[in-house]
Amino acid sequence: MPSKKLLFETGTKKIYEGNSENQLILSFTDTVVTLDGGENGKVRNKASMSNAISTVVFEYLESYNILTHFIAKDGEKEMIVKNMDLLPLDIIVANGTDKDLSKRFGFKDGEVLESPVIEYYFESEKLKKTLVNDSHLTALGIISQEDVYQLGRSVAKVNAVLKSFFERRGLFLAKIHLRFGMCEGSQLLGNEVSPDTCVFWKMNEDNSLDREAYQLIKVNSGEVYKNLYNLIAGGV
Repeated sequence: MPSKKLLFETGTKKIYEGNSENQLILSFTDTVVTLDGGENGKVRNKASMSNAISTVVFEYLESYNILTHFIAKDGEKEMIVKNMDLLPLDIIVANGTDKDLSKRFGFKDGEVLESPVIEYYFESEKLKKTLVNDSHLTALGIISQEDVYQLGRSVAKVNAVLKSFFERRGLFLAKIHLRFGMCEGSQLLGNEVSPDTCVFWKMNEDNSLDREAYQLIKVNSGEVYKNLYNLIAGGV
């Protein structure tokens, strides 16, 4: 890792200044964090596996003309990305139900949805993470009405492309967290796409789904991560 200024860090990665003002260096860590923000400790070589998985996914999305912040893989643990204005939104796409959706809407837990549920959560230092809709986004000045429409199309396309991509690897994409940003007037998919931002169910040969096979819990997170790496990026 070159000696660069650390700009900020999250539970699973550190972001450094790049070689130009238009670039950043995203450096993955070995820390495992569950989707609700709870740390599960460290997994050996997780940083390199996360980097490899995200690289494969971003390159695949780009082949479908989906714009991302990815520029290039830079060593085992880092990737070079575009410096963009990140929208203060955690976008959650659910293709299957969990306890949260079941509690709020009466779904049966562990059900495959006929169509995805897409939710926008506004993130602010002053406020708790808050569920918002399209009108909130424009009223708060987060994004224009035209860009809201484009964002919805982009989220739906990313989900459809990745759902098919993972199904061919025996994985049902039950849930994914997405982050988008703006760069030179274009919307880009940012952050990472890895087991830290996705919930996978195992697709069995009899078409049944195993919801627990790839759960990232403390006792087996290392084994789960390695299995997912082999399925998604092991052949690269």
